Amino acid sequence: MKNLIAFVTFMSVLIFADCRQMYLSFNYVEGAEVAFEMEEFLYGEDNCCDEYPISFCEEGTIYYEKEDYADLSDPENWDIISDNVALLRGDNQMLYNPIIENSYEFGSPQSTLWRGGPTYSNNVLGGIGPYGNAGVLNIIYVARFLPGTIGSFYSIPDDQYYDIHFTSWTSGGGTGWPGGGADGDGGGGGGGVSYWRSGPVDVAPKISGIIDIPNDQGGRVYITIDRSIIDLEDHPAGLDMYTIQRLDSENWVNIGSFGAQYSEQYIFEATTLGDSSSQNSELSTFRVIAQNFVYDFILESEVGSGYSLDNIAPTVPNGVIMTVVDNNLQLEWNEVSDEDFHYYIVERDETEEFLNPQSFETETSYFLISDYDSEEDYFYRVSAIDYAGNSSGHSSVMDATALSNENLVMPKGYSLQQNYPNPFNPVTTLKYSLVKESLVEITIYDLMGNVITNLINQNQIAGYKSVQWNAMDNQGRQVPAGVYLYSIIAGDFTQTKKMVLLK
Repeated sequence: MKNLIAFVTFMSVLIFADCRQMYLSFNYVEGAEVAFEMEEFLYGEDNCCDEYPISFCEEGTIYYEKEDYADLSDPENWDIISDNVALLRGDNQMLYNPIIENSYEFGSPQSTLWRGGPTYSNNVLGGIGPYGNAGVLNIIYVARFLPGTIGSFYSIPDDQYYDIHFTSWTSGGGTGWPGGGADGDGGGGGGGVSYWRSGPVDVAPKISGIIDIPNDQGGRVYITIDRSIIDLEDHPAGLDMYTIQRLDSENWVNIGSFGAQYSEQYIFEATTLGDSSSQNSELSTFRVIAQNFVYDFILESEVGSGYSLDNIAPTVPNGVIMTVVDNNLQLEWNEVSDEDFHYYIVERDETEEFLNPQSFETETSYFLISDYDSEEDYFYRVSAIDYAGNSSGHSSVMDATALSNENLVMPKGYSLQQNYPNPFNPVTTLKYSLVKESLVEITIYDLMGNVITNLINQNQIAGYKSVQWNAMDNQGRQVPAGVYLYSIIAGDFTQTKKMVLLK
């Protein structure tokens, strides 16, 4: 069994090594031990493109073949690259551009520049050399040595780079040019040629996704970046750094950079210009710049856009109390502390289900009901809204009939009544009275004296008051069944009572 495992491990390393060695050979890296084989690299069982992406792994790669003596005037025999550039060779000739040339002349194909070695990689002379105007001769001078060589060319009018890998080159009807050694015996179209040609070489990184970061207050997104195909440890040039830029008005602003690490993908947390909401769409636009400092490569991705969302609703207003002031009903509650708070919504309805409520907006933590009638059975509740349009849950429901007509008379002393109902599940009402304006604290404790929640901590005017507790602690968690204490501190007045929560 150990021998089998060792054999499988050896074969895995061998397969991986062959891809690596072919990759080194493709880039003319010194010390490569395996010749580059295009079809094996692209379509073999080793899946070399997954580990070692090259230009021929991208979309647009074609296999072009012109047979000996093919009709030179027939565009079907041309390798048409764009509206401006095509490649063709005649009898005993190098390649030329049949769109604008009738045959090969020194410097052909016109409108192109050529060099040995793939784009952004080593050339056959070593180093990353320039593109020249001697046509395909910049790959290798002797035509009969072209099969098996890899080069690249630049289409001037289209501003595009292409890689090319020759597989055959026949002389046609003559002795061949230059260098001889041909065996063709016919006239006419003459020499054939075949090669693999990549689509436009794009080594820039790509933005493959921009998504909102969940469960946050907005202002941030995750940008997924597919690496540049030269961001490999074995690439002779490689990359040094990625920089993320955001479009602010008409300016690209750097918002972060990180070093290239040979990873297939990177995820960058970026800040946005604003959050989208149900009221507006706030897209932010980004791009990625990849750099190699030695060769001064600056590779720019296409732009991508995305939006951030405020996914967190504001805190539920608590400590809601009702007070009758000069025959008006006043609702008060504790201010919510969320930084992105915008306003409150007070709802009123004739039923506790709030099937058809009236709504009122206010930015303050109190609201005056001027048309209050103690004989009418109205229910009230409060919610908070943030700037992203998120709505909190609703506060406890307050019943205005809890304030009877006799409550219109100012109380003669401080008091804390027994909660009702008691026992309760899950909501109970606490009533109390203030003889004068006071700083009021109402706190719920367990029997060990631990604070469960702070219902009220605010100045209140004199009057009869009412507040509800929904059996939640300060963190918004449901508390277990049991006996709890509730106490009031108002000026010099303090009192504590017990209540029972059932489940």
